[in-house]
Amino acid sequence: MAGRKTPVEVGGVCYESITDAARALGVEREVLRARLFPRPTGAARPVFPHGTRHLAEDDVRAIKQRLKVGDTPNVIAKDYGVAQVTIWRIANNITWKDVDS
Repeated sequence: MAGRKTPVEVGGVCYESITDAARALGVEREVLRARLFPRPTGAARPVFPHGTRHLAEDDVRAIKQRLKVGDTPNVIAKDYGVAQVTIWRIANNITWKDVDS
């Protein structure tokens, strides 16, 4: 997924990528990414034993958006309490094909 530019809309203005938007707005890329795609909070996400975490459609949509902007499957998997292979399967449309980002 890295290397692809995904258009991002911020404040009604469309930018070619999140990096371009961050430069134009004068903020760090990671700060802008955190504002546009917030990670789940610990209070909202209970801790699940390995292999028992189930994702909702909204989770999958957020995961697909994060993959588009370049977040790594490993980081996303840790944030959602799932295995990295789960994120890989979502990224490669093996699972959750019917959910659009």
